[in-house]
Amino acid sequence: MAPDGLRGGSAHVHLASTEGYVVLSGAGRLQTLGARGYAETPLRPGYAAALRLAGGHTEDWRDRWRSGAMTTAALTGVHLDEIDAGLTGHLSSAGLWRIERPADPRSYGMCGRLTMYPAERAVRAG
Repeated sequence: MAPDGLRGGSAHVHLASTEGYVVLSGAGRLQTLGARGYAETPLRPGYAAALRLAGGHTEDWRDRWRSGAMTTAALTGVHLDEIDAGLTGHLSSAGLWRIERPADPRSYGMCGRLTMYPAERAVRAG
C-alpha cells in the first residue's frame, strides 16, 4: 500500500509517451501531469477496446510468431534432444560475436526510443 493509501505500480516519469494501458482485471487510476495540468484517468477492464485494437492484426502477428519465437523454441527443443543423446554438433557454431552500432534511426520501444541490433549484422569476433 502506498503512502496515499492506494495500491499501484511504482512511480516513474515519462517526458513523452506513446504508451497504452490495457487493464485485464481490477480497477485503478492513471495519474498524469501534462501541459494542461494534473489529470486522472480511470482504468477498468477493457476487453472490448483491446479486441478492437488487435482486430485485423492477428495474421501478421501469427506470421511473426511462427518465424520468430515458435521457430526458436522448436530449435531449442532439437538442441535439448541432442544434449540428451550426447551429441555436441550444434555447439560448433558457438563463439563470440559482435555487432557494430547501427547507423539506422532509433525505433520506439515499450518505454521510449531504442536502438536495434539485428542479429544478421553480427560478425565473428576473433
